[in-house]
Amino acid sequence: MEFEKNKKKRSVIRQLTTKLLTKIEVGYSKTDIAMDEKLENLRDFSVQLAEKLTELKHLDSQIETDTSVDELEDEIIQSQEYQEKAILWKGRLQRFINQHTGNHEAVATLNETSNNRTVPETKVMKMPRLQMSTFYGDSSKWLDFWNQFECTIHNNGNLSKTEKFTYLKSLLSGNALSAICRFVLSDRNYDSSIEILKDRFGRQDIVISSHMNKLLSIEPVRNISNVKALRKRFDECEIQIRSLESLNVTSGSYGNLLCPIILQKIPEELNFEFNRNRKEQSKFDITELMEFLRKEINCREAANLMNYSKTFQRQDTKKGGNQWNNSEFNPKIASASTLSTMNYKCIFCNKNHGKFKCEELDAEKKREFLKRNGRCFLCFGQRHLGIFCSNKHLSCKKCRGKPHHESICLKPKMPIPSEIPDQEESADISQNSSATTGSDVILQTVYAVREGKRKNCILRCLLDGGSQVSFIREDISKKLGLPSKGYSNLNIHTFSEKNGKHWRQRKVELTLRNINDPDKFITLDVIEASVITTAEIKPPDEKIKSQLKGLGISLMTHPNADQESISVLIGADCLWKIAKEEIKRINENAVALDTIFGWCIQGRFSLSELNSEESICYNLLVAEKLSRTLESFWNIESLGVNSPDERLENEEALRLFENSIQQKNDRYEVRLPWINENVILHDNYANAERRFFNLLKQFRSNLNFYKEYKQVINDQIKDGIIEKVDPNATRGKRIYYIPHRAVLRKNHSSTKLRVVYDASSKDKNQKSLNDCLLQGPNLVPELLKVLLKFRLHRIVFTADVQKAFLQISVSCEDRDAMRFLWIHDDSNLSNPKVQIYRMCRVIFGAKSSPFLLSACIKHHLRKFESEYPKTVELLNNYMYVDDFICGTNTEIEVYHNANTIMKKASMTLTKWNSNSPVLRKENETDKHKDSTPLCDSSSKVLGLEWDTRKDVFSFSAQDIIDFIQENALKKTLCFESCVKDF
Repeated sequence: MEFEKNKKKRSVIRQLTTKLLTKIEVGYSKTDIAMDEKLENLRDFSVQLAEKLTELKHLDSQIETDTSVDELEDEIIQSQEYQEKAILWKGRLQRFINQHTGNHEAVATLNETSNNRTVPETKVMKMPRLQMSTFYGDSSKWLDFWNQFECTIHNNGNLSKTEKFTYLKSLLSGNALSAICRFVLSDRNYDSSIEILKDRFGRQDIVISSHMNKLLSIEPVRNISNVKALRKRFDECEIQIRSLESLNVTSGSYGNLLCPIILQKIPEELNFEFNRNRKEQSKFDITELMEFLRKEINCREAANLMNYSKTFQRQDTKKGGNQWNNSEFNPKIASASTLSTMNYKCIFCNKNHGKFKCEELDAEKKREFLKRNGRCFLCFGQRHLGIFCSNKHLSCKKCRGKPHHESICLKPKMPIPSEIPDQEESADISQNSSATTGSDVILQTVYAVREGKRKNCILRCLLDGGSQVSFIREDISKKLGLPSKGYSNLNIHTFSEKNGKHWRQRKVELTLRNINDPDKFITLDVIEASVITTAEIKPPDEKIKSQLKGLGISLMTHPNADQESISVLIGADCLWKIAKEEIKRINENAVALDTIFGWCIQGRFSLSELNSEESICYNLLVAEKLSRTLESFWNIESLGVNSPDERLENEEALRLFENSIQQKNDRYEVRLPWINENVILHDNYANAERRFFNLLKQFRSNLNFYKEYKQVINDQIKDGIIEKVDPNATRGKRIYYIPHRAVLRKNHSSTKLRVVYDASSKDKNQKSLNDCLLQGPNLVPELLKVLLKFRLHRIVFTADVQKAFLQISVSCEDRDAMRFLWIHDDSNLSNPKVQIYRMCRVIFGAKSSPFLLSACIKHHLRKFESEYPKTVELLNNYMYVDDFICGTNTEIEVYHNANTIMKKASMTLTKWNSNSPVLRKENETDKHKDSTPLCDSSSKVLGLEWDTRKDVFSFSAQDIIDFIQENALKKTLCFESCVKDF
């Protein structure tokens, strides 16, 4: 009893801790409050979090003491994983508070043991925040990472090993994180993780090889005038050489090999100059080569700086000395993408929109304002009237009369004949033409990866030097959960528009990395946009790629990109941050640019040079408006039914089913198809208890409802469908409490009340039972095909499996994952005692249940293929979930054989009905006297009314009409209406 009490108490504390962490995240990210107030709030949160962690650790310790040995490992894993986030936030809060509360005052102390000698005052300076870089698994960067980590965290005596392990995991990614990601947070595992990382990435031979590989793979520089590229390559070489020296690898051991390679990567003029000055017959010396390159690059940089200074002085003299503060040096910003962050104030209402677009005042009031302030009626400018305005030749588009702007015109707009729509037009005509005329224009696009917690997301980015800011699609931003950085006010100027449109959108932070080299990345401030472009920007085709390969340019493509659509637009604010120095001209109309994400191309490519044939296509489509409207309405995106991931999950579900199914006492027993055998499932007790108490309130207000509900539970106990949980018995690997409720079926011929279970119930940031189960493949035939095949035969009949889901037993090791709460036998509604039960059969409400039922029936039918081949074929093809809807010419034989087959799986076919009087009579005389009486000629077939005497289907349209009229008109209502009868 004490054990359950502690678990319940821990569940409540965890919920409170989760709420506290949510408050901390919100408070930590707030930027609209004073720093003193923010620090005070964070200090309070830090104290509360420390108390919660202490209490959780105490409860975990007590629960672990009472936990069996078999379950101890899972209990420790679950506890440590829950504490991981809390510990991480505790450290983050402490660092933030320490960073912003430095001691800026002089400190003087008195040393009593040294004759009251006074310690001199010391100034404590607040140091800049230390940012540790993430380690991805590049062995050449291991020492840099480890020295940082060892100094700041590993040797920090104020941190426990578990906290150090948390920091370590947060600073790893890629191959480095994969090496230790399966370790649970613990002191022992921290030491083991350090050993693994050192052995894998810190071995001296591997580090040396990594530095040598970087030296050998340095990109060449061919243009001697490109001093910037030369400096960059020189710095890269020097870093690797000095890193090798720190590992006690002298330059003499590899100089003879490395020097010829570096000489091949520098311009020919420098190569010639170095060999001319080198002594004959002497060995290559890498130190001598690096010194030569250093002097050459320094001289060229100095010469370039002097040339730049002279040019600068000439321009300064030409413009005049006072031009630096002139407004000419701050021109209005313009771009091809026509985006601007300038704000315009309206002269009428003082809001952020153009004066000609103001809708706050009507034309009459605008005229009064202009007259009162002596402004022009044409351009709304000051110090002149309309007759003297430079735009006086323009006339109003509304009245075509006196010179004034159309926004202050008092006459209604005159209709233009071409703008009058044709009222008799009843069809939409769309005309499309496309031509491949021998050339393609390619725009600059690259692929980059944005790393997420669950999986990486490949994005296609458009490089647009004509845009002043960068953008990301709003749906992609929300999907990735990008951090917000406030809002931006933009003025959008589109083509052939004089005035911009005001736009306020959220700004987020986006980090993009090279797909093959995560060390190459860029962090952008991008603005969310619902659509970046509706145009189809095609990537280069295979012919262009093969042509570029001959020039040493390899373009990157990725099959998992978002269907080649543009997700990110990188504007001029960030374009040249990702661009490298090298630009290659492919032909007179196209160039290639090297970026940190790989090569991209832009320009016109002649397809005739690539042996492409000219082709022209013209399409004319006339579609009725109603047809197009319906097509647009029912047009839904692909559901991904045939995705590779889902196929693998379906195969795994079938494999688990075949490995676990067994027959015990004429009843099949299966295991639940878990996504992963090590998946952690939260017990969900608090949710189940809350909803059970709500159900008790319904019982107290409606005793008849309680009696029906109780009768169903008692019947299930009697039939062995549910059982009490023995507190002394060994518990299953996973425990989950399922809320339950009643579904009333007034028109049902048998059971009026059915108890259904909510396997999707879960706490915030936790997983439900359904989240941990595989759904399995859909083994049910299509509804329309079943109905059509049903009427192919002269004689048809229907039946269904009685309580089909409850006829399949669940393995004992999975039953604790299907616990639920009910009233104790000897208690009453006024003061009920809670009794824990668990399901022994497949529940109606788990997402894997339809698959388990269908798979179990098909598995059972395979045993009788040789004995009853025709009946087995009918049961396989005409069984829709638990409904048998079939037609045949030998009805009596199928009737008896089907009953025999299903009985051997403890499944009973009930509610037989047919348009055959012979079969109906046979069923009445049989021991299963549960079919529809002969006098009642109407029954339901998959929701449709079937008159067995007239042999016709029907449905009530009035019920659907009433349903539609009672609810608000929306798309989901149409779906509900269509399936209402089924």
